[in-house]
Amino acid sequence: MAAGPIEITADTIEYRENIVIAQGNVTIVSEQLKAVAPHAKYDTKSAEMLLSGGVHATRGELTLTAANIQTLGKEQILATGQVVATEAKQRLSGDRVDYWSDRQYAIVTGNAALNNEDTILKAPKIEAWTQEQRAIATGGVEIVSDTRKLTATASRVDYAAENGGQAILTGNAHVVQDGNTMTGEKIVMDLNNKAVTTNTRTKLVIKPQ
Repeated sequence: MAAGPIEITADTIEYRENIVIAQGNVTIVSEQLKAVAPHAKYDTKSAEMLLSGGVHATRGELTLTAANIQTLGKEQILATGQVVATEAKQRLSGDRVDYWSDRQYAIVTGNAALNNEDTILKAPKIEAWTQEQRAIATGGVEIVSDTRKLTATASRVDYAAENGGQAILTGNAHVVQDGNTMTGEKIVMDLNNKAVTTNTRTKLVIKPQ
């Protein structure tokens, strides 16, 4: 967290040397962060903070809920335990989220999911650039869009939300849309126009109308 005044209110506050421990209905307000939690520990020398027990926090355009939230340095936030992070039009969730506010960049691991309007991206790991509304998902990826009647899987997906959304599927790509199936090593999906293209050997199975 950046240097500046910080206000801490709680049912009980203990202050020893450079450590503040707050318990019960904790509210923290600083220039960059607003948070509520049952428990908090703040180091006045490093300006690092640990909030626990079920936390709700806001930092700029980012809204974050998690079991635990820790600030690391001026720009990094580490959240663990049923994490949900919302910024711009993107909603990220997972077991752990590392977020850097200066780059608006997040790494989500463990049951990672990215919701962007009507498309859901799921993977073991998702890297997201929230302001740019793009992401890279790896480790066995699934895309679901009920409104587009679409499901897809691949080893890796490069996703960009602009112009209605584009997804580049690489590695054992498999797409089912409107009952039609396409498989190949690399498939490019134009989500807005329901268009699918590929430049590698591909198999297409068309469902009769």
